[in-house]
Amino acid sequence: MNPEGRLKDGELAADARGRWSGPDRPGGNAMHEEVSPIEHVAEVFAKRIGDYLEKARTEHRYDRLYLVAPPKFLGVLRRKLDRDVEKLVMRELPKDLSGLRIQDLQAQLAELVQGNVRAP
Repeated sequence: MNPEGRLKDGELAADARGRWSGPDRPGGNAMHEEVSPIEHVAEVFAKRIGDYLEKARTEHRYDRLYLVAPPKFLGVLRRKLDRDVEKLVMRELPKDLSGLRIQDLQAQLAELVQGNVRAP
């Protein structure tokens, strides 16, 4: 769960310019490009997911992975995954399924696992 991910830029804390710099923390040096507060929250959340998936991999809690996320976040998440985790990704679905009813969500995920889902 990432409640901050649903906030708008103005609802997040930021520096005086209203921008975050660097991929994972405010401040930093001029070498990092500036990102919006929403992008910063997405990057921090993606890093948390990547760290969690890496820990779960080393504990042998899964042997294959299916990624489902809105397209923009899926790109951020991919950049935060460890190489060994990436090797276990079977399929990806760049789609926001958060608004689906549980039955529709289950159907979409079953189709993804079976390989019947076409990404938009």
